[in-house]
Order: sequence, then C-alpha cells, then structure tokens
Amino acid sequence: MLGRETAVAYGNSLPFLAKVLAAGAPLSLQVHPTREQAAAGFAAEEAAALDRTAPERNYRDDNHKPEMIFALTPFEALCGFREPDEAARVFRTAVRAVQAGGAEVPELLTWAVSELSSGHDAADRLQSVFRAIISDGEDVREAVRLTAGALAGSDPENLEPFAKELSTAADLNAYYPEDPGVLLSLLLNRASLQPGEAVFLPAGNVHAYLSGLGIEVMASSDNVLRGGLTPKHVDVAELLKTVDFRPVDIPLLSAVHTQMGQELYRPPFGEFQLQRIELEQRASDAGEDIHPLRQCPAPTFRCCRTAPPS
Repeated sequence: MLGRETAVAYGNSLPFLAKVLAAGAPLSLQVHPTREQAAAGFAAEEAAALDRTAPERNYRDDNHKPEMIFALTPFEALCGFREPDEAARVFRTAVRAVQAGGAEVPELLTWAVSELSSGHDAADRLQSVFRAIISDGEDVREAVRLTAGALAGSDPENLEPFAKELSTAADLNAYYPEDPGVLLSLLLNRASLQPGEAVFLPAGNVHAYLSGLGIEVMASSDNVLRGGLTPKHVDVAELLKTVDFRPVDIPLLSAVHTQMGQELYRPPFGEFQLQRIELEQRASDAGEDIHPLRQCPAPTFRCCRTAPPS
C-alpha cells in the first residue's frame, strides 16, 4: 500500500508511528540517538542480556527516532540549544532575580554565566554547562531550588527579555522540584507554535514538550534517552554521548504545495512526511476532488472548518 520503494527500504515494517499528543503537563527532557548509535547500543544491551522491558534499558530496538510535531492548538516546547552568549544572558537575568529576592546566588549560576560567556567553541561551552548541571549533585538541587523560588516570586517585567524562559523554569520546578532539567531548560530554545505550525527534531536534539495538542509523527522506534523532568531512568553517560551540543535555531518546518494542491510537511527524514487536508463545506457540497498523497509513508489528517454538531 505504501509503494515498492518504501517496501524495499523498510521491508514489512511500517516505517513511522503517528499519534495525537496531548501534553497536559510538561513531558520529559529527552533526546533520540542516530541510527548508528541505536544499533550499537541495542547490540550491547542485547549482549548483556538486559531485559527489553527493564526500566534502566536505553535501547529497545536498533532504529533511530527522528520526529516532528504539528500544532493543532497553541503548543509550547523546548527544542535544541540556543547560542551560548544568549544563554549567558538568560542565566545572568536569573542571577539578578535571586539577588533581588535577597538570597545568596548559587555558585553554579555565576559559574554558568562565566562559562557560557567564555571565548571557547560554542558547542564546548554548552556541553560544559550541561554536563555540570546534569550531574545532579546536592549543589545542583540547591541551585534549582533557590533559582526557581526567586523566579516564581519575581515580577515578569523584571525578567525581560527572558520572562517566558524564566517563568517556564519556575513552572517546571513546580512539576519536578529540584530537578536538573529546570536549569537545563535555560540552555534551550523556547518555542511557541501556533495552530498549523510544525517543528522537526533530528537525532541529538534535546527537547521537551510542555503543553498543547498536536499531531506527532516519528520513525518507528522507542529509543529515548532522558535528561530530566521525569521520574524515569536517566543514564547520564549515555545521554552525553547522544546529545548534539551545537546551537541551532528553532527547527520550524514549512509546508510545501504540489501542483495538485496537496499541502505537505516534509522533514529531512525518509521515514515519513505529513499531509494536511482541509475540508470546507463548499468543497464537499460541490463534490470537488481531494487528492491524498499515495504510495509513500505519509500520515494524513483532515481539518474541517464547518461547525461541529452541538
């Protein structure tokens, strides 16, 4: 049904998974491996006879898991590292909030500002600070507690121009108290998608879905390395081998339109693309043809503008 080319590439397996994702609360901070990392990790855990259902298992199959999310409602997310100089300004604003609250500024915060502002390679700066925070020692938990408490009590105007990022950190601490992911969020791009907007997430991209309803499509895999904001297993050593620390812009994905009027979202992955079909009352009344994409791995969903029945 998906065509000869797909059958040759992926055999008898459906190459994608699709879901309607409703993030009623922030989901875990996570990253997905490359195909090569997944194959090596899966083989190693199989050789070690680690049960595939074990909570400490990292690789449940040998495939990569690139994904995309298409927003159906306003959708909030963290995705990919911001430039380290900008991250330094975010942390510096957090330092001022702690000072304004009368608390002693955690050494971790002042060190992070200095490290992110250094003249080293951008990815190296981000990796250094990420590694220090993910260590999850008592000093990290204390820094999270003091910082989140100060941010929660701050006037948003005093947190500009990073009020959204810093307010998000305070909110995350309410869900996951003293979790390293609270401070890690300040290193990441803060994305606010409107309905009809989409982002794609390649291997190595650290991300977390915060709130909203969307169509999520991904390669057929269950390989997730978590980095925080979760009670589940966090393998720090394996996580650090998987993360791509290079700063990136928010990976927005625009639709392309074919000569047949098809609206397609094509991320740079071979496993899937997404087609959106909008049905209007006049089109259905007039019997106009609709051309869904065929013979390729393409989940399709339809959006009808007509009023739903009461």
